[in-house]
Amino acid sequence: MATTHSAEKVYLHYDKSSYYAGETIWFKAYLMEGIFPAAQTKTLYVDWIDEKGTVLSHTVSPVVDAATNGQFDVPAEYKGDFVHVRAYTKWMLNFDTAFLYSKDIRILPKEASSKKTLAAVTPSLQLFPEGGDIVAGVINKIAFKANDQYGRPVKIKGRLLDNKGTALQSFSSVHDGMGSFVFIPQAGTNYTVKWTDEKNVEHTVPLPQAKVSGVSMQVAPDEERRIITV
Repeated sequence: MATTHSAEKVYLHYDKSSYYAGETIWFKAYLMEGIFPAAQTKTLYVDWIDEKGTVLSHTVSPVVDAATNGQFDVPAEYKGDFVHVRAYTKWMLNFDTAFLYSKDIRILPKEASSKKTLAAVTPSLQLFPEGGDIVAGVINKIAFKANDQYGRPVKIKGRLLDNKGTALQSFSSVHDGMGSFVFIPQAGTNYTVKWTDEKNVEHTVPLPQAKVSGVSMQVAPDEERRIITV
């Protein structure tokens, strides 16, 4: 009996939200086929493209247990405002190009690097549901990354609150402004993250509302492998 393979989907997480020319962009990638890890795929291809559509670099990363990582060195003399990232597997090329991973990463001007010590620091917090979506009724792992307007990591601590103001979780960054927390969201409930930066200034970020159905993925490191729970 013939086996039907659905379209794959790639999720990329970066070590920062913006970079200077000459810096290295580090990423981790997870591959899914429907609601399951993409077991058959062994290679991830990533195109790094400038604003004119020219491919600056084509990187190839081996996939093990539906996960991989890689890097791209932004050219030291790069003048563009962003680098476009396009990631895909060979199997994804059999489907519409809308299935390919696509993202613009901001590249900061060099003059900002020399002036950054004079400007006021404006921290921000990014939230990343590990499976791409927040799904009601199951355990969800939310990774976060805090950095300033120049991409430098910021140490934070915070709490997860429900719509009644009840604190459900406390968390703090572990390294480079990054960390994670887990919780079980309820359908129809709004959740908010309240966090304080290194200067003890409080900020508020709403979580996207949980979906009634979807894919919730957790990746747990083991001694010699990654354990992926879907």
